[in-house]
Amino acid sequence: MYILETKIRKIGNSQGIILPASMRDAAGITGKVRIHAEGRKIIITAITDEPRKGWLAQFQAADSLSDHEMLFPDVFEDEATDDWTW
Repeated sequence: MYILETKIRKIGNSQGIILPASMRDAAGITGKVRIHAEGRKIIITAITDEPRKGWLAQFQAADSLSDHEMLFPDVFEDEATDDWTW
């Protein structure tokens, strides 16, 4: 476990802390992070995956299993289409 005590510092118009490279490396954090408050804690988590990474392959796999029948019809039985303009 890596423990660090530091002061909150003025950084421009904001306040922050300096995260030592050794701590960042020990946590395996590179690139982007997600920060959230939980009670009296601030949690910093590495973002290791791109959002939606792998979704295309999952959709394609699901599509190959589908019989392509629509869940809902384009036009409902009680819907008049005479006045529709395309």
